[in-house]
Amino acid sequence: MGEEYDESFRSRVQYNVSKLDEKGYVDREKEGNRLETQLSTMGRMWVETHRG
Repeated sequence: MGEEYDESFRSRVQYNVSKLDEKGYVDREKEGNRLETQLSTMGRMWVETHRG
């Protein structure tokens, strides 16, 4: 990975992940000084039903 992202990009990603969290599509857990994010059961089900 090793790519650098500007603050605007990070802000958009944080906003979008927060919206997914509100809808129950992701689970977030505190890991040290950051949040570990993964798809929830509902998020995995959404992915499976929307695959092309």
